[in-house]
Amino acid sequence: MVAHRGGGRVVSRSRWLIAAVSLLLVLIVTYWEFGRLTTPGPLHPTHARLSKLNGRFDCAACHGNDRTTMAQACLACHAEIGKQLADGAGLHGRIDAPLAQTCQRCHTEHNGGRVALVSPMSFVLAGIKDTDRYHTVYDPGFGLTGRHGQLRCERCHKLALEPMLREGDRRFVGLTQACTSCHEDPHRGSFGDDCASCHGQSQPFEQVSEFKHTERFSLVGGHGGVACVQCHEKASAYSVANLQAHSPPAVRSCVDCHTSPHRDRLLLAAAEASHAPPQQTCVACHDVMDKSFLYPHARMTPALHTAGAFALTPPHDRATCSACHDGIGSWEGLSEKPDLNAVFAKRFPSVAGEDCGACHKDPHAGQFAGGVTKGRCLDCHSALRFKPALFDVPRHARTGFALTGAHKPMECAGCHKSVNGVVKFAGVSGECAACHKDVHAGQFNREPAAGRCDACHDTTRFQPAVFDVERHAGTRFPLDGAHLAVGCRDCHVEARPARRFTNTPVACAECHKDAHNGLFDGVDKPVAVNGQRGCARCHTTERFDRVPWTGKAHETWTGYALVGAHAKASCADCHKDRADAGLAGHVFARLSRDCASCHLDPHAGQFRVGGVNDCSRCHDPGVAFDRSPFDHREQTRFALDQTHAKLDCNACHKAYRTQAGIDVVRYRPLGTRCQDCHGFESYEDKEKRAKH
Repeated sequence: MVAHRGGGRVVSRSRWLIAAVSLLLVLIVTYWEFGRLTTPGPLHPTHARLSKLNGRFDCAACHGNDRTTMAQACLACHAEIGKQLADGAGLHGRIDAPLAQTCQRCHTEHNGGRVALVSPMSFVLAGIKDTDRYHTVYDPGFGLTGRHGQLRCERCHKLALEPMLREGDRRFVGLTQACTSCHEDPHRGSFGDDCASCHGQSQPFEQVSEFKHTERFSLVGGHGGVACVQCHEKASAYSVANLQAHSPPAVRSCVDCHTSPHRDRLLLAAAEASHAPPQQTCVACHDVMDKSFLYPHARMTPALHTAGAFALTPPHDRATCSACHDGIGSWEGLSEKPDLNAVFAKRFPSVAGEDCGACHKDPHAGQFAGGVTKGRCLDCHSALRFKPALFDVPRHARTGFALTGAHKPMECAGCHKSVNGVVKFAGVSGECAACHKDVHAGQFNREPAAGRCDACHDTTRFQPAVFDVERHAGTRFPLDGAHLAVGCRDCHVEARPARRFTNTPVACAECHKDAHNGLFDGVDKPVAVNGQRGCARCHTTERFDRVPWTGKAHETWTGYALVGAHAKASCADCHKDRADAGLAGHVFARLSRDCASCHLDPHAGQFRVGGVNDCSRCHDPGVAFDRSPFDHREQTRFALDQTHAKLDCNACHKAYRTQAGIDVVRYRPLGTRCQDCHGFESYEDKEKRAKH
């Protein structure tokens, strides 16, 4: 009984275990199958990057549920499409209602982006076969005409061809027909937003093809084809912006826009003759239908010419217009450039009664046009005859060049020469070099007194010169020391084409031979010492052999300080005479600083390291040689204890004779063991000897 009961309990437990495992397997398979059924493929990257659509069980966000349809789910995010459907506007508002409620027909999803959400097929399915003609064929009310009708979609819809969009981006919706939504408004809103009323959409913007000018001022004759800004300047009372904002002002007269080159005398005479204000007298001679203000269109009467311009009295009453105004019948029109008055004055020159040069040829070729006479012939000549001139010596003094001294008896032709058939009067230089040959060949042309011979010479005679030592101090080379006794010709030598004065070399080596053969001009030598350069770094102009040389100067020049015994040595002790050493007979540079180059090595090379004897390791140049600051503990292998420190150096370091017969104290190599000096054999040495 007991055994039977126990066996029943085992069977019962196995059945429950099998049932639990089976249920678990069914749940796993069901979960896996459910996942497969709800994920038919990856979302398009545009949707996949949205966190609210990226979950495994967020299908209802796009597909809807038992309360919302799939179209309603789509419109929850794409509200602007819902507005199109409600208003019957735009692409979605114009397609059939069943198709508009079936988003998946045109926009394919769950392909991982292999097919665009908005593709050419999307438009075909929506009934749009040619997208570039959408606004002209399928939506003509949008108003794309002229140049706009020729544009491709992506010119305005920047994201039309983008495969993926970011949240908030729109491909086609959101644009308006306002010109300023795409184009910058050069008028800054002052003309309103109806740009097409003036500019249209077919012709270039600058042509303002749709604009019609006011009838108060018809654009006819010379005013036809003129650019708007020529008359309506920006920021002026007549700018288009001001005309849009305010009542139009009175129509302007000619002089309000055109510069009048006429003299006031002529305008006043025309006003008197026409009984009109001077600013409205242009029509007396010019017609608004004329393309140009110029003759032959202009009508100048003899009476007006006499009253307001030049009186046509004898002998001018018999002259024709072309006699004074050459080529008047063939001239082109004048433009209102800054040179208008100058060009007009050239064609219609000054008509003052004393202005002879306006019609008569100037024998002086315009020399006096800008002078004190301003071209008035009667200032120098009689009205009855041209010669002889009335220009005398007192008048000549007013030119800035008084005829004094040697110049007073000179004939005019002596200075005023004929150049190309014209005698030169105006512009003749008052400088000596203008008439006299420059014996210095232009050396002083760049000096402060350029061309002024009287800076060094008297105007009555050329020699002797007045250039003294004090004036020489103002040059680059003041005279001092031995140079005061040197004659001018010693430095200013004769050279072709003239004796040299300017740019005379001032460096010592230019006149004096370098006694050191360039040894003090290397790149490692100081360029200046105490503000002096060249030879002056060491020598003065008093005497060459008196050199203020010091130990500090030796360190400055060579980097080698003279201390200890070296400070007491004479220069010749180190700088020996040599046949090729130059004028001074000594070598002053390129000497070795090694002790061995001057001193004999008393240690016969025992302390040479790498072939170099560095005496400074044991000896100080400022201390006597036999008083070496040598540290036996730090600089050798054998530290001196109390017993050995009391010994003299020669107790251990004995003198010996080398093979060359030189007596030398041995310092190295020496043994460091006791038996090496004290003559007994250590236990270790005995052991080694016994083994051998």
